[in-house]
Amino acid sequence: RIYNRSFYEASSWEYSYFAPHNFSALIKMMGGREKFVDRLQHAFSSNMIDYGNEPSFLTPFCFIYAGRPDLTSYWVRKNYQNYTMDGYPGDEDSGAMGSWFVFTSMGFFPNAGQNLYLLNGPLFPKITLTMENGNKIVIIADSLSKEKIYVKSVELNGKPLNRAWISHDEISKGATIKFSMDSKKSEWGIENLPPSMDE
Repeated sequence: RIYNRSFYEASSWEYSYFAPHNFSALIKMMGGREKFVDRLQHAFSSNMIDYGNEPSFLTPFCFIYAGRPDLTSYWVRKNYQNYTMDGYPGDEDSGAMGSWFVFTSMGFFPNAGQNLYLLNGPLFPKITLTMENGNKIVIIADSLSKEKIYVKSVELNGKPLNRAWISHDEISKGATIKFSMDSKKSEWGIENLPPSMDE
């Protein structure tokens, strides 16, 4: 029997957003930031994106590359509803689903193969990670509530951070990341976008 292997484990809609190395070029090919955001919003609203499998893990974070980190926080929160006491939204695959939840609940998610993490509104008011070297990464979400899911501002080690991403180098020796949360979107993160290969 011959199988159609054109798309495996995901659809053309899902794979069309998987360009982790070069989102800048992808956004240009899709007509610019506004059209990219509209198309991605449509994909999420129409349930064309399956949160429950690895090809879509990074998809909510695509909004950051188009200057809309508020939508990243929104769709990450929407996906939390698919996690229940009875199980995960998809195949756990040796910790894949759990890892997605842990990273996003802390407020940062790795773009695999790159030296950066993409930021979203954390799920908890304070999280402390103790590293192998004994140093700590402390994540604080100030004014966090059920309604306040959007990031108003971020400080990294006490200094304002005007972007929705951080590099691994910035936290590898320990860091304090302080999020200020709000119930409405802000201007934070709309410029100073994450680097892409063609830039």
